[in-house]
Amino acid sequence: MVPPWLQDLLFKYRSSIANVFVLHFNVGDYAGPDNRLVRDVIIQDFMEQQGSRRIIAIYNRAEGLTFPRPGMREEFIRSLTGEAVAGEEVKLPVSPGQAFALLDKLLYSTEPCGVIIEQAETILPTEDLAGMDQEELRALTFLKKWAADTRLSRRGSPVVMMTQSLTELHPHLRMASTKIESILIPLPDGNERRAYIEAMVTKRQVASELDVNELANATAGLSRILMEDIGLRAEASGSPITIEFVRERKESLIRAEFGDVLEITEPRFDFSSLGGLTEAKLFAAKNIVAPLKTGNFRRVPLGVLLTGPSGTGKSAFFYALVAEAGVNGVKLNLGKILGPYVGLSEQNLEKALLGIESLAPCLVLIDEIDQIFQRGSGGDSGVQQRLFARMLDFMSNPHNRGKIVFIAATNRPDLMDPALKRPGRFDRKIPFLLPGYAQRVAILQAVQQRYQIPGGASWEEGARLTEGYTGAELESVVLKAWELAEDRGHGQLAPEDVAGALERIRPSTAQVQFMTDLAVLECDDKDVLPPEFQDWLDKRRELEERVAIFKATHRF
Repeated sequence: MVPPWLQDLLFKYRSSIANVFVLHFNVGDYAGPDNRLVRDVIIQDFMEQQGSRRIIAIYNRAEGLTFPRPGMREEFIRSLTGEAVAGEEVKLPVSPGQAFALLDKLLYSTEPCGVIIEQAETILPTEDLAGMDQEELRALTFLKKWAADTRLSRRGSPVVMMTQSLTELHPHLRMASTKIESILIPLPDGNERRAYIEAMVTKRQVASELDVNELANATAGLSRILMEDIGLRAEASGSPITIEFVRERKESLIRAEFGDVLEITEPRFDFSSLGGLTEAKLFAAKNIVAPLKTGNFRRVPLGVLLTGPSGTGKSAFFYALVAEAGVNGVKLNLGKILGPYVGLSEQNLEKALLGIESLAPCLVLIDEIDQIFQRGSGGDSGVQQRLFARMLDFMSNPHNRGKIVFIAATNRPDLMDPALKRPGRFDRKIPFLLPGYAQRVAILQAVQQRYQIPGGASWEEGARLTEGYTGAELESVVLKAWELAEDRGHGQLAPEDVAGALERIRPSTAQVQFMTDLAVLECDDKDVLPPEFQDWLDKRRELEERVAIFKATHRF
């Protein structure tokens, strides 16, 4: 089966849309049914099958000019000199300017040929023309010439550049006017991972505690080569592949690939271990979990904004939702994207977005979005403005509906840009507020169950005495009670331990009322509000006045 990216390349080449191409992202992976490297697929399925090319030249900055088949080096030299000379007797240049000059002669020779340029970002990095040396400038000039010359297309002599990150390539090669076509090579999707794993397990007879489907889901976001790495390590250790082994290895591989920008989340609990939050759970079950499982993607929101005071369970809700939906979960650390060099921030963001796409279907958490996602100002040379615009464009892409759901958390939605909060990016805003009595009972019980704390303590009295506590503070009460029980040598939670914890743990979350007012003001749907807060939406002017007075009398 021909990979979709190769179909795209063949179509654009045969249609004479372009003769110079940039393949980017997953260029170092296996591809095709027989697990050849991407470069080999380009040589065999594009350059050799699509024409009788006697010479295919490969260039990278480390090795200079090399050739994939015996005799091609000698044929290359003969085509340039007109003489039959032993290939070893002629030393070919390594520097890009001199090597590209020879490739130029090859491309304009009478015989059709092919050129592959590996690690193109090391030859033509993203920097100002003034910062480029003469060799790089010559290489850039040749590439622009080849892209603009329609004669090369008629000759049947294509040029293919390969780079891991398109944004690391010189901007002149990314402009539409240059007639250079960029083609994304994605990470394998679920079906491709499944097929590769089946072949790997059969060929290598690797033992696994997971079936093929479970292993395919667990390896989302990995290339075939990295999946092979997991199989080889399991084979070398003589141990079967376990979910813990995959998670540990995947975490280190994702960190190496994306740095700290993307963090894979492996949920350890679901909604049953999360007390309270009845309305939020019901909304998620009806509009995210069920539609994702049944394929009713039109109902799935592009994004959901979680608002409310700190400690009310916004992040915990995300992790439980990932478990309920049975899809991949990833945390996008926008604060780690900004880099010290020109263009690095944009490169980091593009790489992260490609990673998110490769994990689809997935839920993406952006925590404290009000602090790290701003338009920026002219003082940063427009970097934050460009990042902001790119994120807005990605988040509102309708093709992502049902594939990528952004879940953002904030306790200050008033600080967010209105363009970010609008429907089509965050379709729903769900307030996470202080729990009522029944919810406090449920939270206290759920925390005891989640931590597997033994004992038959009744939490009704504890719930009555903890009005005004957030979910996080209620969790502290339970853990403190167990701490006291252990200190007294008890093997189970006793009523006196609970009473002691209530004496010691006091609510300390700041500006709770203010953040509650902001959360309710942001909400536009009574169905996602707890019953005791639903009539607040009818008192909008009163809430706005209270918020305005608080802002006027407090310094932030």
